[in-house]
Amino acid sequence: MNTDQKMTIKIGNFGTLQIGHLSKMGKVSQVVEMGNDTRKKKNLS
Repeated sequence: MNTDQKMTIKIGNFGTLQIGHLSKMGKVSQVVEMGNDTRKKKNLS
């Protein structure tokens, strides 16, 4: 049984991140994706 349930955390205007409520761990790929989206919106490389 998986007791480490996922929580959705809103990070400013950047987006949301899924983290485990016990492990307090998320996916780095979600953070990178938020950063890439922000750079694209600002026309940065």
